Amino acid sequence: LPVLYALICFAGLILNGLAAWIFFQVPSNSGMVVYLKNMVVADFLMLFSFPWRVANDLGLGGWYLRLVVCRYTAVLFYLGMYTGIIFMSLISLERYVKIVQSSSCSPGTCSLRAYTFLQQVNVARCLMILSWAVMLLCMLPNTLLTNKPAAEGCSCMDLKSELGRRWHDISVHSVVAIFWVTLVFMSFCYSSIAWQVYSSYRRVRRGSSNASRKSNQSIFSLLAVFFVCFVPYHVCRIPYTLSQRFNTSLSTQTQFNLFQAKEATLLMASFNVCLDPLVYFLMCRTFRELLLHKLSAAEPNNGIASVTKRLSTSNFPDMKGESCVVNDKMLPFATLYIIIFLIGMAGSLVALWAFIHSRNSKKCINVYLINLLTSDFLLTLALPFKIAKDFGVESQRLTIFHCQVSSPLLYINMYASIIFLAFVSVQRYFQITQSSKLFRLQEVGFALVMSAVVWLLVLFINVPNMAIPIKDKISNSTLITCKDLKQDVGKHWHTLSVFLGMAIFLNASVAVLMSNGLVLKQFWGKRGGDPEEHASAHQATVNIAMVTVAYVVCFVPYHAVRMPYTFTQNEIITDCGLRKHLFLAKESTLLMAILNLCFDPVLYFFICPSFR
Repeated sequence: LPVLYALICFAGLILNGLAAWIFFQVPSNSGMVVYLKNMVVADFLMLFSFPWRVANDLGLGGWYLRLVVCRYTAVLFYLGMYTGIIFMSLISLERYVKIVQSSSCSPGTCSLRAYTFLQQVNVARCLMILSWAVMLLCMLPNTLLTNKPAAEGCSCMDLKSELGRRWHDISVHSVVAIFWVTLVFMSFCYSSIAWQVYSSYRRVRRGSSNASRKSNQSIFSLLAVFFVCFVPYHVCRIPYTLSQRFNTSLSTQTQFNLFQAKEATLLMASFNVCLDPLVYFLMCRTFRELLLHKLSAAEPNNGIASVTKRLSTSNFPDMKGESCVVNDKMLPFATLYIIIFLIGMAGSLVALWAFIHSRNSKKCINVYLINLLTSDFLLTLALPFKIAKDFGVESQRLTIFHCQVSSPLLYINMYASIIFLAFVSVQRYFQITQSSKLFRLQEVGFALVMSAVVWLLVLFINVPNMAIPIKDKISNSTLITCKDLKQDVGKHWHTLSVFLGMAIFLNASVAVLMSNGLVLKQFWGKRGGDPEEHASAHQATVNIAMVTVAYVVCFVPYHAVRMPYTFTQNEIITDCGLRKHLFLAKESTLLMAILNLCFDPVLYFFICPSFR
């Protein structure tokens, strides 16, 4: 947990620092902006508490630090979290009144007066002050009533007076009630907004489909963030609070399980500080436009200034000379990539820590796993540029960098991961068969040589995609894709690299499926006999089956689509509708392939006893 909290703190400081920098330049001329700025402040309160929690969980500072955490920083954390939840509900109210009520009310009615009243900035500021006052009134007594002397091994409840424990129960039940009321209220508001937008689109049915789609994406993204982060924690919160009472009838095991559930779901709630900047981007057009303007402000106007016309579309000429416009602003995918990036980075850091402390790190299978971890780290580093592109950041430099550096880097490490997964599966089979004929293939020296060969192979295939120069000039009418940047030799090498990548995948898949199939066959033969051996064989069978299923789910769909999509890039497939479907299929299956970043740490746990 300390590692994950440190990672969330680091990512949250970067994202919220960027949000604060943007909001500092946005005037508070609407209730929406007022609420969003206060959400940034609430997130910074939560972020301020993370270093103290990390230090305390690592056992630093002794009882004095424990006292600081219980009395001050934990209170700041909950103050920031619940104030942010209240501002989310106020944002939903502002959106509901603006979109639903304003469209259904006539001049002079109460609804119109309410709409005008709630849209005033001064009213928003009064609601902001009231929100902070209510939460301070609820939370500050927990600081004042945590007044018992601290000692080694004491919990936060041990530091509270009798009145402090009662107030703690009252405040917990109050904020949990606030949360559930907020959840119902937000669900009602955003459901009404989605229905209003859909109804308006059905009435007009021209030029509004894109706006309707974007509005619904924003609504569902916000609700998804709220549900994923906060609902699990508040399901656990009341049972855990009841288990903290001295006269509880719950068993020690039940109390421990509730504590573990509370800690896991609290981590998910803390993750909200990384997702709130996404809310700002989706809900505030001024914030979004200013952010995109800042990211593209340093564009040069000479050279190939015409390279980036719009990132929101990709242009394919069809056989009639007309344009086939494919939408490549993949906002929902960018949201999912952010989640994969953070989870993958956290899992890789935990895996790195485990391998550093492993006593058997020089085993053959561990060599392959460490190389797999290295490829995962490098692939993770390429994701922020993919995320920026999918968000529609209009930057010439970003486009060129993504096409020439981050995209090839992504494929280098994806195919390195596939090959090392194949080596891990084969090595697993060698370990189980224990054949003396295969002993030389299980030596660490052989694993090191094969790892070097793998890296040289994937670099040889993909580095030319980085090194071959791009075009000097591109027509102003071109809506840019990576293919349009390449010269003819670059296009030919790109096609060749796709075919070679497909060959690598097919060979690796044969190795994975055959090795895991033979291992499963051996374990299946041990299903009788000694019960303990049977249980061990059954668990190993489940582990191998899960690893195989994860490999198939992640990589097979993408490679089923990759070749047909390449045909659209080479204009072998010219039907516009089919091109659009293949592009969407390629993006969807690529997301599934990148999802492997989250599964690999689980693979280390199942496959490597020293890691486990």
